[in-house]
Amino acid sequence: MGTDKGKDLRRHERIEMPIVAEFKVKAVENQEAVSDKQGWTVLDDLGTGGIFFECDQGLEVSSHVNLKIGISISKDITCAGKIVRVVNEPDSKLQGVAIEFTDISKAGKELIGKFAGKSCK
Repeated sequence: MGTDKGKDLRRHERIEMPIVAEFKVKAVENQEAVSDKQGWTVLDDLGTGGIFFECDQGLEVSSHVNLKIGISISKDITCAGKIVRVVNEPDSKLQGVAIEFTDISKAGKELIGKFAGKSCK
């Protein structure tokens, strides 16, 4: 989840390579309705616990998000998450967004874990 004086506090291995994802912010938690805040992004990193990316959508902590992650050419992972951290970039419209998965299939987690293991070796 970040570093504290150089110490890595992450709970999950991360994939640190370009992976495309679609995000749609839910207007209301536990419903399909989405707000106008949505788009495509390239993930900065991906782990079995969540994702981190940069965007210019003005996203807010505690917002709920539907995600479609293009982990490979033949497989997308559809899941949901909650924004747990937003970092506003100085002198930029970009913000870093950390999302923790709240609803992801076992198969989706396993695929990410398998992919993360390969990319870390």
